[in-house]
Amino acid sequence: MVRAQSEQRTSIDRETYLVRDNAQARTSNALDILGRIPAVTVQPDNSVSLLGTTGVTVLVDGRPSPNPNVLRDLQGSEIARIEVVTNPSAQFSASGTGGIINIITRRDARGGLRGSATASVGRYGSYEARVAPTWSSGNWTITANLGVTRNGTETEAIRERINLNPASSIPDTLESQEVEGRFRFANANTQITYRLSDKKTVTLSGGLITAEARNDIDSELLITPGPATPISQLTTNRFDYNGNNIALEYRAEGRRPAELLTASIQQFSFSPNSRSASDFNGRIFQSSVDTDARIRNFKIDYVRPLGTGWRLLTGGSLNHGYDFSRTEQSGELPFGGTLPPTIAVIEGSIFETAAYGSLQFPLFGGTVLAGLRGENRDYELIDPVLGTERSEFHLFPSASYERRVAEWLTANLSYSRRIAWPQIPQLSPVRRFQDATSAFVGNPDLRPELTDAFEARLRGEVARQTVSLTLFHRRTDDLFSTFATLTPDGVLLTQPINVGERQDTGVSLAVQGTPLRGWSYNFNANLIDRRIDRDGFGFVGTVESSTYSATAVIDYRDGTDSQRGADRVTLSTTFSGPYDDGLVERAAFFRASASWSHAITDRLTSVLTVDDIFGTEFETITLSNSVLARNRNFSDGPRVKFALTYSFGRRGQQPLPQPQAPAVPPIPFSGQ
Repeated sequence: MVRAQSEQRTSIDRETYLVRDNAQARTSNALDILGRIPAVTVQPDNSVSLLGTTGVTVLVDGRPSPNPNVLRDLQGSEIARIEVVTNPSAQFSASGTGGIINIITRRDARGGLRGSATASVGRYGSYEARVAPTWSSGNWTITANLGVTRNGTETEAIRERINLNPASSIPDTLESQEVEGRFRFANANTQITYRLSDKKTVTLSGGLITAEARNDIDSELLITPGPATPISQLTTNRFDYNGNNIALEYRAEGRRPAELLTASIQQFSFSPNSRSASDFNGRIFQSSVDTDARIRNFKIDYVRPLGTGWRLLTGGSLNHGYDFSRTEQSGELPFGGTLPPTIAVIEGSIFETAAYGSLQFPLFGGTVLAGLRGENRDYELIDPVLGTERSEFHLFPSASYERRVAEWLTANLSYSRRIAWPQIPQLSPVRRFQDATSAFVGNPDLRPELTDAFEARLRGEVARQTVSLTLFHRRTDDLFSTFATLTPDGVLLTQPINVGERQDTGVSLAVQGTPLRGWSYNFNANLIDRRIDRDGFGFVGTVESSTYSATAVIDYRDGTDSQRGADRVTLSTTFSGPYDDGLVERAAFFRASASWSHAITDRLTSVLTVDDIFGTEFETITLSNSVLARNRNFSDGPRVKFALTYSFGRRGQQPLPQPQAPAVPPIPFSGQ
């Protein structure tokens, strides 16, 4: 992976990283690759933050993916480049207050058949087999990615609930868990591109995925104060998931240089279902959730040159989402309560319309990209408590100014306004159990979270080293957080709320380079001064804290990739300090991984990966005026995986001209 040069970027509001199609990419997923990119931090729960801030939206080819496991399912061999957008322009959806990561899939093709096949084995019975062929002839290009995966885990956890309400008789509890998990999935993705002419292409893509998981949790629940005899329990969670997607994209270059029209339509359907049962010495609690969801979206973008250095970018989108879930729960609770058979239905749909316009023009020896985006969201809710509809409209301005102030130094100033919309399950007041002692309830009064972000960046390139320094300030209104209470039957009930206002002022330093032949590195560090003004909740109104994180990657290469005898060794480390988000706190963690690839022949390469070398302890605290809930999770590291990857097909041919996503083509920046 390398940082792209200025001419390889598609706009001044993003940093672009090219992903090489080598052995390490073929045996990695998108999460592994993101963990090596400056400004990106991957948490132990697989969530992603940018510049130390959560709320990041992940796009694939400029479009949202409803697949919650898209970063784990998407393989490195499918990725051409990754765009990191910490302060997005109006071209992007306004969703995601922490910024955007746009993953561009690989569309390059060479004449004939080529591709790769990969197989791996790992700890806890894990294995994977995958084949990714590409065939091109004349105006046709067909790519595919087929795979089966099985992952095993053996982890431990400690859950503690402390009652802070002196008037309540609910006891404190301490629960220790041993968790054995098995996860299997199979997926098939294909993409067919037909070149109508030298300047027009049509691409049809689609995919299927099926997955099933099982977690067996053997735990002991200790009630304090009280008898020291713990309550033994065995909880079994089963989950299955089936999904499919299909998309059609049309792309046409105009008669003017850099004139471009792209239009796409896409549909996702997925149906996750879960079953949970807990046995407390013969007393049984069980719950089930059956879900059906569909998402359709249409997107159009047009870029028109207006003269030297001037361009107009316009477009819009229509999105429709439908969400249905049926929850059934019943049985005995561990503290003696009984839950009668309860059935609840959550149903609703979201219709969103958006339009934007941006203008790029030269100013004072630099380039300005200024735009305005409007988004309207209509909720149709089939729930008497929520009513039947809810509608909101917001405007989202954005502006970026980039100028080369010296031959080796570029400055960038930017502003954007972003939003985090509540989802239908977050609005429904129906109580949904995760297990016999934990439940979730939505909040009909939950408001969108709005963020204004300001950034100033200096990027210099000296002696094959790149240094980027970013200063930023973000103000978030109606901050999302989680409020927890203990019910009289001892169940921890969590609810999303708007906790108040958050202000982050921080600095990010990214350094990347090749100091010696064969050696390369990148280092990123973030420091944030955080202030949260909470609206009540029984606490002091203002809380201040510091958030810091760092990522370092060192890479050594001996030989040339895909040539016999070549070796590559990579070591990556991530450290993240404590994180406070209103009513939820995360403790610090450290994680390290290493990989070694060796080219046995020009086509066959072995890859040995050791992930989470030292094991990771990850702690989360949810605090309210009535309860403190502390969860400590211990990973199953180190995880060892051995893989073989084989390249097949014709070699040594030049790539054919190929379309690139997203819609905006490379822009020549003034003064560069």
